[in-house]
Amino acid sequence: MVGLGEIKAAWGNIADFVHRAPLFSSQSLSKLTGQQIWLKAECLQKTGSFKPRGATNKIKTLVGQKIGGVITISSGNHGQATAYVAGRLGIPAVIMMADRTPQVKIDAARGYGAEVIIGGNVDLVKAAKYLS
Repeated sequence: MVGLGEIKAAWGNIADFVHRAPLFSSQSLSKLTGQQIWLKAECLQKTGSFKPRGATNKIKTLVGQKIGGVITISSGNHGQATAYVAGRLGIPAVIMMADRTPQVKIDAARGYGAEVIIGGNVDLVKAAKYLS
């Protein structure tokens, strides 16, 4: 189980990489449930989702191990988040995406500085060559 200490350490890791996403109350959901319901607007986060939180925390813990870069397989928000964080840290990133990935997601990952490999089999050896 994750404790309060780990949560506070993670926040310290990610604070300068993410927005403090606003909360909005929902009168209709509150009425429906009989409880006060709040919605966290993670769509306003860097890259448009909550994914930069986890990607930042993980990648920043790896950087101290003198990694050559990062590789992930994602056709969506995690790929963009990984590209964003790696770009901010100045480390290479390879994002492997499926053939059906929307062009906007591919362009976003490339825009953050990642090498994007589209389709084919998962070939980590091929992907790793971009990190050396």
